[in-house]
Amino acid sequence: MPHRKDLVDKKRVILYSYYMVLFRKIDLPFVKKLFIAGVLLSALSIYFMGVAGSPLDKQAILALEFVLTEENAGTIMQGWGETERSAAVTQTYIDFIFIFAYTVSLTTLWLYIIHAFLERPWSGFIQFTGAILILASILAGLYDVIENLFLLDILRGGGHPAPIITTVFAAFKWLLVLPSLVLGALLGAFALILSGR
Repeated sequence: MPHRKDLVDKKRVILYSYYMVLFRKIDLPFVKKLFIAGVLLSALSIYFMGVAGSPLDKQAILALEFVLTEENAGTIMQGWGETERSAAVTQTYIDFIFIFAYTVSLTTLWLYIIHAFLERPWSGFIQFTGAILILASILAGLYDVIENLFLLDILRGGGHPAPIITTVFAAFKWLLVLPSLVLGALLGAFALILSGR
């Protein structure tokens, strides 16, 4: 009867082989084009969010992400007229485009990193980490969408439970997206050095 450790090791080998086959099929030129498109769309989204939010305090929307209570929301939006509310709503709608853009950027970045490290001794760890962070990036985008939907409700005068839901999903979003972004930037730069490009 096979030892339990041998079975676990065999499963790891099978899983590793599956990932090797899967990630070798990545169309790298297409992934690079998608990454560049995602970064450009992210930059444009940030620019237009800045333009749309010009009547607002620069930290207003970020503060509303972590508003937590209806009273805090009222304090932040105190003194806002129709112009400010309209600007905040427009900025939030543009943010939906940014969510799509950064999700594409992070996902394709990690696909590139995984592909770049396929022939390296630590490729198994990179593949596993990359697969987890691709999922984290997609979930972060989903949580960001939910956060924005409830943020729009707050901006239109909605009360409980929108503030607490917005805060919870904003917190989960940042917890997921920051590791993907920071590690992706570091390993992406390292991958470029390894490839000599």
